[in-house]
Amino acid sequence: MPDVWPMAAPIPQSASSQLTAAATELVNLRQVWDKFASQPELYGADEINRIYSLAMVLDSKLRAWTWALPKHWAPVPATMIPRSVRDAGMFKNRCDCYTEMWIGSTWNTYRESRIVVQNIILNCLRLLPNLGTPDRVEAVVSTIREMATDICAAVPFFLGSQTMSVHLDPSKVEYPEAEERRVTLAHQQTAPLLGGWLIRSELEYLCSPDLCLSDEQQTWVKSQMHRIWRIYTFESRVI
Repeated sequence: MPDVWPMAAPIPQSASSQLTAAATELVNLRQVWDKFASQPELYGADEINRIYSLAMVLDSKLRAWTWALPKHWAPVPATMIPRSVRDAGMFKNRCDCYTEMWIGSTWNTYRESRIVVQNIILNCLRLLPNLGTPDRVEAVVSTIREMATDICAAVPFFLGSQTMSVHLDPSKVEYPEAEERRVTLAHQQTAPLLGGWLIRSELEYLCSPDLCLSDEQQTWVKSQMHRIWRIYTFESRVI
């Protein structure tokens, strides 16, 4: 266990309740979409329009969550990136730093939620010619890829230079930093043990063939999944 647990300013209650409520609505939206997708021949355009409207409203609520956050919650681009971190894995030279891992993890939950909602919106647009104009479709695809890239940009913060288990000496792992986001003792001690677990589910979701990510990005994400499995000695797993 770490010797030092720094005290961070808590997330405002309004922002916390917003994300919790949105998560509940997301579960319901996915159930509605899955029911439709399992037997689309039973439904008409009215149901697709209804799902589309539900998804648009929920996406607005998710975006509103970011507006209620305090300044210290904002990700900051890294300005000091060790060569070992670059070699271990960076996508499009993107690397963001956070005040704490749980803040970065919460951001990734938000991003994955938005990707799920945007993907449902995209499916609806493709089924509704009157709504699915090229500009609208492109905007949704762009948002999905932006959220996915932001998740990828968090990988160096969570994993640093780690490529295998470091049971004996976590201090050997290097991490990116920014002027406002120095590597803390707590992060140095806990990230080698927990970092992979905290970002694994989002990366696993990005491996879904249903998403409109580029082949380059999907290949990179899969390589990072294999990296996480090596860290936790599950290297034999196959995506």
